[in-house]
Amino acid sequence: MVNHRIAQHERVADVQVHFAGVILPVARRFNLSVDAFGEHLNVDGGGGGHVRLADAFGTALEPSPVTPTGKEDPFQVLAGTIKATLESAEGFNASGAVVAPQLILGNTDTRYYWNLTKNIFRYRHLGDDDKFNGAHTVNEAIRAEGWIETIRFLTKFILNCDEHL
Repeated sequence: MVNHRIAQHERVADVQVHFAGVILPVARRFNLSVDAFGEHLNVDGGGGGHVRLADAFGTALEPSPVTPTGKEDPFQVLAGTIKATLESAEGFNASGAVVAPQLILGNTDTRYYWNLTKNIFRYRHLGDDDKFNGAHTVNEAIRAEGWIETIRFLTKFILNCDEHL
């Protein structure tokens, strides 16, 4: 069993073709027949056994669409809100902060939004010092100051979206 992260510029089919291309010469060498993702590839082989390549759970997921980040796109509202919130935070010097998009590899939850919008953002307004006891645990917690900063950010973001989008 192999689990893959697929590069943003590739597709599930690309990974399947690659796997088949890697397995086929080995299968021929050992006289194995091959079924790769529903296609019988090695008609002459098979006396030595059989190899089956398949999506084990039927859950293959294409890479998530790239969210637009141009000058007129909603990303700019998010970026401006992040910058404004950081610059106005108590005890935090963020003047001249730059907000840049980043590619997040995990996208299992975003698939539910792909048909709703092309503007999908993954952002949490917490610093590393704001959380403790681990993430997604029974004792997951954040500092009160981090919670207040998150509320300040979300309030500004909602108001900015209402005004600009």
